[in-house]
Amino acid sequence: MSATISSEKFKHFLLATIPALGHIRAEAGIVCELVKLDPRLTFAVLIPKAVAPVLVQELEKSSKPKPSNTFQKLLKTLQKETLEPRKAYQSIIRRGSLTCTVTGIVFNYQHIVAPCAVYFDMFAPGFAPYVKETTPNVKMINIRITTSGFILLLYGKEEHGGMFNWDAQTKAVFEKGEDGGRTFGEVADDIRNKPFTGKFLPNPDSVKLYDYESEPQVGGRGAVSMLMPALQLATQLADASITTTTCGFEPESTKVLQDWYEGELGKKVFNFGPLVPFSAAPYKAPPVAAPGPFKPIYDCLGSNSAKSPPNPELEKTIKESGVGLIVDYVPQRDILAHPSLGSFLSHSGNNSLFESIAAGVLNVFWPFAADQPIDAAYMTEVVRLGEGAKPPARGGKVEGTPAAVAAEFKQVLSEIKGAFGERKRENLMALRQEIFDALKEGGEAQKDMRPCSQLSCREA
Repeated sequence: MSATISSEKFKHFLLATIPALGHIRAEAGIVCELVKLDPRLTFAVLIPKAVAPVLVQELEKSSKPKPSNTFQKLLKTLQKETLEPRKAYQSIIRRGSLTCTVTGIVFNYQHIVAPCAVYFDMFAPGFAPYVKETTPNVKMINIRITTSGFILLLYGKEEHGGMFNWDAQTKAVFEKGEDGGRTFGEVADDIRNKPFTGKFLPNPDSVKLYDYESEPQVGGRGAVSMLMPALQLATQLADASITTTTCGFEPESTKVLQDWYEGELGKKVFNFGPLVPFSAAPYKAPPVAAPGPFKPIYDCLGSNSAKSPPNPELEKTIKESGVGLIVDYVPQRDILAHPSLGSFLSHSGNNSLFESIAAGVLNVFWPFAADQPIDAAYMTEVVRLGEGAKPPARGGKVEGTPAAVAAEFKQVLSEIKGAFGERKRENLMALRQEIFDALKEGGEAQKDMRPCSQLSCREA
């Protein structure tokens, strides 16, 4: 079976993703929003085969896009057994063909113009240089499934709350000839791995955070070090960036990031908002049974396309309890929307954070690395840090022992059942409304989508 893609009065975009469901789902949502805005757009979407079935299932449950079959009808989806975006891109620009390894459909690009814009995940910068070298006039749009506050924390100037001003420091090492044969990423890692000093990081939205709070768990530093060169390269190559945040969540940080990028880098930042379903009132799934006297806690152990292996002792305890359940995959939105759910134990990943806000569910945050600590800091007053921790900026006593963690967890669960929890829920619903206002028709996110599409179509 073959499909010839018509070239009549349309613009051709391409999306290069990474094999992480949380990123692909949001990026597919961005594509769907742009296609709804302008049906003449045609996207080639490169996604790994293993993620494709779950992605389609997730999109069909979502109100983004509407109707549910928009993704299948309007997007020319190329599902590859292994993600080989360079080879796929080469076939497209050479007017060749690509075969979907799931459906067997052959997509023929013989009569289609080459893509005028390439949207790429910030973790896929290796693909971006190839595109720029092969087709220098193509517009490059970098997608960041994160918040403005995290971009400023990781990459921004010190007055923006940046931790190390590492980009300038790394460049200075090379200018002085002190790199010793190391790569840019290796030099950046060495700078990033300097001991924390307890410096206060002045976030534009007045979120209180000390430098050591940015890596609350053992092993978190490596994840952030990997991000630095990827973000630096993506910023350098991209003509514009998309973030999945909104001024309703972080008004000052979004403005500072946009002003900095446009004023000093000459590049646009578009805030599309969280690409999760937001309605006027929280969606509530119909219960399969009458709620009982106990409120369950939902804990997500994986953030890619598979679960992370839990601690064997924890897994054994859960299985023997008779009340816990570990599964490979669950429709998270339905779980969060269930009327019986009490709270969500979360690492504060971007999608989980905004999905829980959309559902009006309180989180108990346990951040590990990357954007998780600062996103959790936006939402909390008291946090627990890992072994060897120091007092967090928002107050509270930190001991870091298993017994202390267990005691604190019990205390938090007790508090959210009373007046403390009610106040938190009121604050959560007020924040939810601000985000919803930014996402609805005529809101901030909607206003950013059209100029992003227009920039993508503009001639270099």
